[in-house]
Amino acid sequence: MKAKKTDILKDYSPSVNEEYMNAKQLAYFKGVLEVWRLQAHHNLSEVEKRLAELNASEEHDDMDRAFIETEVAITINKISSLQNLLNDNDISLHDIHAGTYGYCKQSGKEIGLKRLLAKPTSRFGVKAQETEEKENNVRFLKDEDEDEESATTETEEHEEMRG
Repeated sequence: MKAKKTDILKDYSPSVNEEYMNAKQLAYFKGVLEVWRLQAHHNLSEVEKRLAELNASEEHDDMDRAFIETEVAITINKISSLQNLLNDNDISLHDIHAGTYGYCKQSGKEIGLKRLLAKPTSRFGVKAQETEEKENNVRFLKDEDEDEESATTETEEHEEMRG
């Protein structure tokens, strides 16, 4: 009789005393990711239903309209988060099939069992993740500075034209 995918999640816990990313560990993480995927699809379906309800609701006054607009914004944010989770999950499942799961995309070193147990969709080791986040923060700040400079230049040009 073939074991269910969830059996390995109940009957096994990966250990640092084992060979890293052995067949059992890979099966375990595949099971975790597949369960997460099913849950995320279910949640996404529920959130999309909620969005449809909000969009179909009759607005009665300004307070109702403001409440509905806030709920729509929150619901859209939830949908985006779930879609990102599904994307990360699919990448991790692909990595399992490709034999690269558990290894940093930047350095090729082991991500580490503790990190993967905490976040099975991790694609970077701790140091590489910190570097990536710092670089993204610098890019974000640079983009903000450029937006401010652009806005200032446009304002100055409009003032010059009014003369």
